[in-house]
Amino acid sequence: MVLRKAFDQWGQAHKIKTLDNPVEAIDLIRSHVFLPDVIVVDFNMPEMNGLDFIKEMKFSDDWYSYIPIVVSTTEECAETAMECYGSGAAGYMIKPTKYKKLTNMLRVLIQYWEANLSLFTSISRC
Repeated sequence: MVLRKAFDQWGQAHKIKTLDNPVEAIDLIRSHVFLPDVIVVDFNMPEMNGLDFIKEMKFSDDWYSYIPIVVSTTEECAETAMECYGSGAAGYMIKPTKYKKLTNMLRVLIQYWEANLSLFTSISRC
């Protein structure tokens, strides 16, 4: 809920979908009903943790394996971060305990992905 509130503040120009569990997210993406530019996933989730989610999304030849995934977590563990990166995560964010710092972190994340998306759409094919 906190992430959703922060995204409402900084990501108003984007379609944002929040789901209760990662299995719902995988099903939604595979069905082509919602095609995200980036996925922000909590590391500790019901039914499947963030690392298993990344592996499920990235270890396939399907089109959705190219969607960048950013892990948002309270896990301050270098080994966990390296496992996530090694499995294909595009980022690993440690959630601050203060709401203002969390919203600032999400603002920076949104600005980063907006810059990447605009670069991707403005460059020519080789």
